[in-house]
Amino acid sequence: MGSALHVGNLSQAITDRDLSKMFGEYGVVESAVIIRDAATGASKRVASVVMGNEEEAQTAINWLHLSQFEGRTISVTRVRTH
Repeated sequence: MGSALHVGNLSQAITDRDLSKMFGEYGVVESAVIIRDAATGASKRVASVVMGNEEEAQTAINWLHLSQFEGRTISVTRVRTH
């Protein structure tokens, strides 16, 4: 099973494909999904990305957390599970 990441402060224009390409530079992307409003379909400016393993997830965090993407400073953190 992969390692889940939360991505925040995204531009409205970002697509699932954009995310997959961006994170794919740091490892295998199992999934990359923009979270959308159920009623309108508009981006909520956050996403879920699942990387292939813990090492790849940490590399993506190291390189992408607080980086600039499409004119916004994005956050990339691990999804905490209980």
